[in-house]
Amino acid sequence: MDAIPYASSMFFYYSAHNERVEKLRRDELAAVNSPDSARQHIAKVQARLKKIFGPFPAIPPLQPVITGTVEKNGVLVDKVYFQSRPGHFVTGLFLRAVGSGSDLPGVLGVCGHAEIGKGQDKYQLFSFGLARKGFAVFLVDPVGQGEMLQFRSNNPGYPDYVKSPTHQHNQLGKQLLLNDELLCNYYVHDARCAIDYLLSRPEVRPGKVAVTGNSGGGQMSYYLFGLDDRIEIAAPSCHMNKLAWIFKDEIATDAESSPPGLRGCLGDRPDFLIAGAPKPCLLIGQKRDFVDLRGLQESYAEAQRIYRALGQEENLQLYLGPGVHGYHLDGREAMYGFFTKYYFGQADPVEPPLELLTAEEYTVTPTGMAIDLPGAKSISAMLYEKLPPSPRPNSGPAFAALLRDKLQLQTLQPPVPEYRTLRPVWRGEGKTLCMYAIVSEPGTTAVPVLHCITPASEPLLPEGSRASLYLAHLDAEQELLAMEDCQS
Repeated sequence: MDAIPYASSMFFYYSAHNERVEKLRRDELAAVNSPDSARQHIAKVQARLKKIFGPFPAIPPLQPVITGTVEKNGVLVDKVYFQSRPGHFVTGLFLRAVGSGSDLPGVLGVCGHAEIGKGQDKYQLFSFGLARKGFAVFLVDPVGQGEMLQFRSNNPGYPDYVKSPTHQHNQLGKQLLLNDELLCNYYVHDARCAIDYLLSRPEVRPGKVAVTGNSGGGQMSYYLFGLDDRIEIAAPSCHMNKLAWIFKDEIATDAESSPPGLRGCLGDRPDFLIAGAPKPCLLIGQKRDFVDLRGLQESYAEAQRIYRALGQEENLQLYLGPGVHGYHLDGREAMYGFFTKYYFGQADPVEPPLELLTAEEYTVTPTGMAIDLPGAKSISAMLYEKLPPSPRPNSGPAFAALLRDKLQLQTLQPPVPEYRTLRPVWRGEGKTLCMYAIVSEPGTTAVPVLHCITPASEPLLPEGSRASLYLAHLDAEQELLAMEDCQS
């Protein structure tokens, strides 16, 4: 490869920054060599995570509603919704075996990026499997999935709602970020409220619960493991990774996966495991997952250093399956064995034959959308209501001043950046077209190229107090590829 592709340049740029942070992080972890230093490090990590996520809202009266009950696989399934914020409804399924009585260990089930959320087959299966083994399970939809879609489609002929979880998450994440809020906080708050509901059920053993999920649900599992003391054991599947490999492998992440400030304070994803240490945790991965196996193994090793220093390394385990991304049978059975041994003293890993709920059976709300419930509001509407009244800028200079303030741009005239004159230079019709490479920051791999047209005969930067800057809708790489397509 002669050059770094333009589309990859941002990842290379942040990889370089990441390496500098990673060295500081390694030095910090290397200093953990005793139980006292491990406890001090755990306290430091917990403080960092709490600062990043900020104070969570108080858990309000949930006002739960059960809209129906289904029996399948020898399991009773209550269809439930509750309010985690006024007007914000969370939908879920509460499962327990027929005739199981009370004092059941509770498990919160959290979903990955499936359009139908809790209706996805593998999420249904692990919930039924756990219920059959003596657990009470609450499987909830995340924001932007299942019955909790936020954005409608305005395109004729398309479904009423935009079904892509990634679109739902990132559109909402941008709106929240512009208002100094984070989507990950909403996710965690909804899940914390779901734990409250789970513990309020008379069938559930009071005190603490377990959590499991795959992909985005795996992330929510380790978020909660590190952030909520009521989680006593976790089994996150197919998500744990080091941020270094996110950059190196150019893995896209949604808004809830990227808490601002995490890397800046030497944080990383394994810190959620460290914050929860020495509680039991089973990391589940697959050898052919797009989540880099090296990142999973390095995360395990980092967290295991803390567990080992506390003398409880057996509490953190790693299972690697042979497959691709997903909560497959082998991963689910590893989780069953881990949970049943912890709660009942003997591992019971085998999943029994199970039938899936139909869409009608797993749908909680009358229309299939929580936002259609009486009194419901979208998160966007809630944000709009919270906006302070502020007049719009009524002139160009006023708008420019607003942008400078919000984007924290320099108020003084910035110095002329380093630039290089590139060849060739084209001359014709009394004008000269010349190119300049602008070095905006040392170490950048993508150098912006400025094309200038000047009446001078030599490649000189034009002089004057004003200039017109044209930004094309294609970068050069896209344009060249388009030209090749036309010629082929």
